[in-house]
Amino acid sequence: MGDIVVLSERYYNGCLLKRNDYMVNHSSRLIANHDGTDKGGTFYTVKKAGQNGLKVVNLYNSV
Repeated sequence: MGDIVVLSERYYNGCLLKRNDYMVNHSSRLIANHDGTDKGGTFYTVKKAGQNGLKVVNLYNSV
């Protein structure tokens, strides 16, 4: 089983973006289900992954 990483003991505004930053910074690629909307957490994370040079696989239109 993998490690458990706790970034914060409590919820706060922006904590989900910090979680997403952590995942992007510790990953080699991103699999997403993003509809192309240019706002929100998924958009933020897909954009951040691209900026960090990660390969992004979007499953949104794959069905």
